[in-house]
Amino acid sequence: MSGIDGARTSAAPAPPGASQPARPPGLRTRLAPVTASWLTPVVLLAIMVVLPYVLDDNTVRTLQEVLAYAVFATATNLLLGQGGLVSFGQAVFFGLGAYTVALGWLHWQLPFWATFVMAPFVGAVVAVPIGLVALR
Repeated sequence: MSGIDGARTSAAPAPPGASQPARPPGLRTRLAPVTASWLTPVVLLAIMVVLPYVLDDNTVRTLQEVLAYAVFATATNLLLGQGGLVSFGQAVFFGLGAYTVALGWLHWQLPFWATFVMAPFVGAVVAVPIGLVALR
């Protein structure tokens, strides 16, 4: 039988009275409940659906901005923290998407959700030529 680090361990159980090695933090036992893996997103989605009907417009708008910046911060964390790449180019496409939503909603009188769906496509249309030049 192999341990966590791949070293061979004995399969015999420890004698009664022998101290068991401490389990590293973060490891779950086989019988640990996994209900939180699906319950948390369901509860958060339910809260997000109910909040606009309970809160005033300014608070909802502030929460929308917080959510947008949280998505941007997560993308930056993945790029800089996890990937180790020093690049702030994604900020350009984030801003381009926000500008597309603002133009479509305020000046072109399009529905908000249409501009919200259109924003990533506009960002992609601009990103593809820049990416082709950068990869060359």
